[in-house]
Amino acid sequence: MAQSGGGGIGPVDSPNSSNPPAIQVHDLTVRFNGSLALDQVSFEAGPGTLISVVGPNGSGKSTLMRALVGLVTPTHGSVLVNGVSPKKARGQIAYVPQREQINWRFPITVWDVVMQGRIRKIGFFRLPSKVDKQIVHQSLERLAMEGKSSTVVQELSGGQRQRVFVARALAQEANILLLDEAMSGADLVSQDILFEVLTGLRREGRTIMVATHDLTEVVDRYDTCLCLNCRMCGYGPVESTLTADVLQQMYGVPHSHIHHHLPGPGEEGHGHGH
Repeated sequence: MAQSGGGGIGPVDSPNSSNPPAIQVHDLTVRFNGSLALDQVSFEAGPGTLISVVGPNGSGKSTLMRALVGLVTPTHGSVLVNGVSPKKARGQIAYVPQREQINWRFPITVWDVVMQGRIRKIGFFRLPSKVDKQIVHQSLERLAMEGKSSTVVQELSGGQRQRVFVARALAQEANILLLDEAMSGADLVSQDILFEVLTGLRREGRTIMVATHDLTEVVDRYDTCLCLNCRMCGYGPVESTLTADVLQQMYGVPHSHIHHHLPGPGEEGHGHGH
């Protein structure tokens, strides 16, 4: 059964919890040059949650993530991260954009990329401490990339690059991770490593959102899904949210064409992520 938490983390809506939800989005509306990108999206996400964000191209997945980190200003509505504005929450939220948005031609080593995750803690004009170096090493080790630390990033495969950028997010020590199409173009080995790390982070109480196009992956690997098509079509446990009706709202596909994406009666569809 999908859960709102893992590894001993209490329910998101526990009445005794004094901490605000990790993410609170209320009536989020974003327009670009008069064109509607997101329309009145509202949801909350608590700690210890692994959320897939699904929807067709142009449905607002990247816009939502960019609004959460303060790179996009809402036209209407509000976004709170750990109870404060995205600007005030910088350092508490790590964002890995789509690969097309990263300049891979820049000659930088794997170690230096991951060390960038420490800049906010170190300051721009100070040298990394022993602790900073230890955290970078542990982050690379966790993603099985410690053997590539002196390699220039542009020499890596697509999946290895994604692992390096997730390692950078880990080095930042953020409690919220946003990954935009992190599995896109990644080989199966990298996907397995990434999911193992993400489910481990969920057990530690982090909040993770991953934008994806792969519905089979959503059913197999995630607890919770957020379904977008500019508006929010559904949000909740995967097996009760990713219904034929919601899929039709997202993709406009007749019910009979999409039934094979859904887990059958009694199936939970979480063969990998636990």
